[in-house]
Amino acid sequence: MAVTNIGFEKRFDNSQWSANFTMYYSAWNYGKQTRKFRTFTLRPEARYWFDRTNDRGGWFAEAHLGLMWYNVAMPSWDYRVQDHGGHNPNIGGGLGAGWRYIPWRNKHWSFEASLGFGVYSAKYDRFVNEPNGKLVDTHRCCWVGLDNVSISVVYTFGDNLRR
Repeated sequence: MAVTNIGFEKRFDNSQWSANFTMYYSAWNYGKQTRKFRTFTLRPEARYWFDRTNDRGGWFAEAHLGLMWYNVAMPSWDYRVQDHGGHNPNIGGGLGAGWRYIPWRNKHWSFEASLGFGVYSAKYDRFVNEPNGKLVDTHRCCWVGLDNVSISVVYTFGDNLRR
């Protein structure tokens, strides 16, 4: 979906805990104005690593918060959906789990996969899905479901590598 993202993680010294902050951004129309997935998302999380001494990676559990501004449409949809007024993000959070794997002797590079579930409060506008489509209505809802599926390439800075 061509969503650019970057994340930063800080491991706390002599601890099985770390903090992660990820940002997602996409400003794309895919070929036409009625096909788009635009988003700006902020997702801080706290991670608990089950084995802090494992130098090949390991499993973690996480708790996260999320803020998401969006503007989404597909050509087959009757409506384009956008956060209310373009300035009222979905807000919520949830829990997840992941696994990091370090396949090489150079422990700076690794792979990570994670999955998360969350609950979000949303207020969104629906527009007719055409260029400059008319506002149809505004909705509020509580959304529960899968909020993160990721496979990442990770680079770790510094010399003090324990995972």
